[in-house]
Amino acid sequence: MSTKKKPGTDLAALKARLAKKAGKAAPDVPPPGASAPPAEEAPAADVPPPGQVAEPAAEQAPDVPPPGQVADVPPPGQVAEPAPPPAAAEAPDEPFGGGAAFDPNAGLIDVGGDIATKSNRGLMAVVAVAGIGFGAMVGYLLHQISSKKELVEVGRKKGAEMLAEVQQVADARKAVALKIKDIKALAQQDPKKAVEEIRALLSETFEKHPKVDALFGWQLAAVHPTGVKKVFDLYEEANGLKSDLMYLAGFLETYGDAVKSGGPAMFGVFANEKGAKLVELVQPLCDLETKKPCEGREAAKAVGYLVRESIGAEPVPVPRGLGDKQVVPIVPDGQIFNYAVGMEPNKHAQVVFQSLVNRIEARLENMNKAEKIALTALKNYADSPTVDGDDAQPDPGGGA
Repeated sequence: MSTKKKPGTDLAALKARLAKKAGKAAPDVPPPGASAPPAEEAPAADVPPPGQVAEPAAEQAPDVPPPGQVADVPPPGQVAEPAPPPAAAEAPDEPFGGGAAFDPNAGLIDVGGDIATKSNRGLMAVVAVAGIGFGAMVGYLLHQISSKKELVEVGRKKGAEMLAEVQQVADARKAVALKIKDIKALAQQDPKKAVEEIRALLSETFEKHPKVDALFGWQLAAVHPTGVKKVFDLYEEANGLKSDLMYLAGFLETYGDAVKSGGPAMFGVFANEKGAKLVELVQPLCDLETKKPCEGREAAKAVGYLVRESIGAEPVPVPRGLGDKQVVPIVPDGQIFNYAVGMEPNKHAQVVFQSLVNRIEARLENMNKAEKIALTALKNYADSPTVDGDDAQPDPGGGA
């Protein structure tokens, strides 16, 4: 930046000094509208008297300091800023300058706004958008391919898990089918042993399966609908089979002796202070003390009966009558008797036992049909999982 000018170094001050040396004052400048005095009255300010030479001050640069002063020199590596034009020089008594700043727009006509220049930015924007779109499309396709591969792997893994679980249920069905015939025969000989066999079978086959939570997941919805239906049919029958085996074990534990040797054939009513209850009449007695049985037609003259209050209990003699701690026979006749006791009451336990076995065998057959279709559907999915709507699983057979 240029240094501040010393007083008296501008052009006007230099002219004044020259005029003073010439012994003449600077000519007065007439005010606006007045005429200048005649030329002969005052010689030109710039013409020295005879014998003197004018100093060539007009050509001196305004930034050259007077004698005895040194101009500011910029440090090495820096370039001094050019001095402003003389019109912008500051007056000695105005430290902030009194000249007008240069206006680059002075003299130009305002046309009301900037004129847009032509450029290729629009073309560049179109190319950029096209490039971004192409890159996004390629990225999406690569992501889709990667995602589909991952989904297929996840589907294959879950499909194998579902297939293994259903196979375990099928194996449980086979184990029960092989054992039920032996249990049926054993119940006629040793009911207690038959109960032990049933409980062991339940523990071995149904302790860990079926596990329905192993089927949870979006993969099951992609299995063929027929296969999904058969899977749930299989699990419903498996749960029912487990319940039926538990009920059979409980029945044999309570009525095993009746299944083995037959149940009551005759019934009576035993009275006590609490009321009357149904009991089994084992045999009519003609003598209570000796427990002599009545033979043939003598049964009509029986004075008492050997009575069991529970299945398989030791019979005790009880006198005949309607009083306290006496017993009277129930006539095996009429619809009410047949409805309540049965037409063949001695075979009642065996009838119930057989009905339970038949129910178990029916469930085993239903499971066998369902598991074939379910296993086929799950194997199809495990081998080739469906992860989108582009393809569908093949029909495993068996209808809807």
